Amino acid sequence: MQLSLRSQFPIILSMIFFIFVSCTTSKEVTRAKEFLDAGMFDNAILVLNQEIQSNPKNAEAHMLLGVAQLGTGMSNSPELNTAMALDSSLKNEASKRCYRVGQLLAKNDKSKANVAFSES
Repeated sequence: MQLSLRSQFPIILSMIFFIFVSCTTSKEVTRAKEFLDAGMFDNAILVLNQEIQSNPKNAEAHMLLGVAQLGTGMSNSPELNTAMALDSSLKNEASKRCYRVGQLLAKNDKSKANVAFSES
């Protein structure tokens, strides 16, 4: 049985919507990235906790939360593991972000920087 274009339209529209939703970054994730880039780790943690509470499968939010926690001196954040379990393609970005956190911390706190560098 072949479906007409008219009957396939709702299916195609649903697929486009799903692709759009899965590719967009939430406002919270965007804000958290800005906080991370500025070295404002506590602010990033607050925003990311809100995002994860409303969207627990957001791998990028988990990854960024793990990076922010490294910035506060927490080692071996379980959030990085959660992010990799949800989306292993984030490993490269996580490594770069951990390295960047290490660079930011190296200016002020060398012991925290060592922890961040070891995660990158």
